Amino acid sequence: HTRDLHSFPTRRSSDLGMGAPVNLSGYEGSFYNGGVSAQYRVLAPRGPTALHWGGLSVTSGLEVSKMRLGLGEENDLLVSANVAGIRISGTPGLELVQTAITLPLEVTTSVTAAKFFTLYGGTGLDFNFGSSSFSADLDTTIQAPASVGGATGSVSASYDDSADPTPIVFRVLGGAQFNFGPVHLFTQLNVVPAQETISLAGGARATF
Repeated sequence: HTRDLHSFPTRRSSDLGMGAPVNLSGYEGSFYNGGVSAQYRVLAPRGPTALHWGGLSVTSGLEVSKMRLGLGEENDLLVSANVAGIRISGTPGLELVQTAITLPLEVTTSVTAAKFFTLYGGTGLDFNFGSSSFSADLDTTIQAPASVGGATGSVSASYDDSADPTPIVFRVLGGAQFNFGPVHLFTQLNVVPAQETISLAGGARATF
C-alpha cells in the first residue's frame, strides 16, 4: 500500500483492497488485504515548476491482511513407503494462519522536476498487531509383512506453534515516479534496518 506523495492535496484519504484464493498442488488457502490511509501536509509545496519541492507530509492509516494455507481435502500429499517389507502409509495435515494489523506513520518529502519526474523519501514507524499460528500432524498406519502375520498398528504425531509480530518496526523508504498527466508510474524501496530486510514495489496509479 503505497502513496502518491507529490500530488496529494493538503488532506486526502485512499482505500486499497485485494483478495485471492489459493489452490495449487494439493494446497489450498486464501489471502486478503485491505487498507485506508490519510495524508496531511505539514509544510506546503513551494518552488518553480522546473524544480518543485513537495513540502513535508505526514501519512497514517490502517492496513489489515489475513492469510491461510493448508492441505486440501483430497490429501494429495499421501505418504507411503516400504521398508524391509514393512509398509508405512499416512496422510499429513498442515495449516498456517496469519493475521496482521498495521498502523503506519510516515513522514515524507519529495522533489519534482518539470512536473514529470519525482524523487521522494522519508521514514516510517509501523505499529503491528495480529498473530500467526502453525499446526502440522501426521497419522500413519504400519503394516507388517504377511510372513509374520501382517499385523497393523498406527502412530500419530503433531506440532503446534504460534507467534506475535514485532510491535514497532522502523523503516526508511524512498522511490521515484514518472508523471504522465493523471497517470503515475512509480517504484518504491523500503528498508528495515533492524531486520536487515529490503522490499521493492512498483506499479501505476491514476489521480483525479
